[in-house]
Amino acid sequence: QLIGTRLIETGSGYNAQSVLPVHFGLPRQQEVDVELTLMAKDGRKTVLLRNVDPKDHVGSHLVVKVDAEGRIAQDLIDADAVERQWRRVIATFEEGDVDAFMALTTQDVVLMPPGEKTLSSGEAVRSLMADFFGTYAIELQSISLEEIVVAGDWAFVRDTYVSNLTPRSGGETVRARGKNVWILQRQADGSWKVARNMWNSSDPPTQ
Repeated sequence: QLIGTRLIETGSGYNAQSVLPVHFGLPRQQEVDVELTLMAKDGRKTVLLRNVDPKDHVGSHLVVKVDAEGRIAQDLIDADAVERQWRRVIATFEEGDVDAFMALTTQDVVLMPPGEKTLSSGEAVRSLMADFFGTYAIELQSISLEEIVVAGDWAFVRDTYVSNLTPRSGGETVRARGKNVWILQRQADGSWKVARNMWNSSDPPTQ
C-alpha cells in the first residue's frame, strides 16, 4: 500500500543543491518501506529500505546517503543501526529493566563506573544494574547524542544526559548530570551490542 510520495528539488542550477527534509504523515506507528529514486552517474537508480520503524527516529530524522553508483553508504547503515540500539539501551533505564539491559550487552561486557573498580563479568554487571534499577526510579529529563563513529565491527557512541533519580523507598529526588561513552560490537547475526561502557558526572564535586 502506497502511503505517500514526495519530490525533492536537489538543485536546478550550477553548484546549487538542497538539503530540505521530507515529511510524511503516517496513519499509525508501524514499520514501513522507504523507496528512493535518484539520478546516479549511470542513470536512474532506486534504493529500497525495508522495515523502517518510525519509533526509532522520533526526535530525529531518517537519513539516506547514497554513493555515485546509487548504493546506500554502508557507514550510514551501520551508524543508524548503532543509534537505534543505543536508544534501546537508554530506554531500559527508565523502564528499570535489568533483563532488557543485559540482553543488549555482549557476554564479555565491561562497565567502568566512576570511583569504583571495573566490572568485567556478566554477573557483576547484572548485580550493579539490578541494584541501581532497584534503588531508583529513573526519569530522563534530556539525553543528547553527541557523536557516533563506526569502524568495521566496532562503534562508539558519546552522549550527555540529565536525569532525575527518585529513591523507590522514599526520599528526595536527586538530579544527576553526566556523560557516557558506549562501545558496541557487531555480532555474528549483524546486530550490535554494548561491549564497554564508561560514564562520569558533570556535576561539580561536593565539598
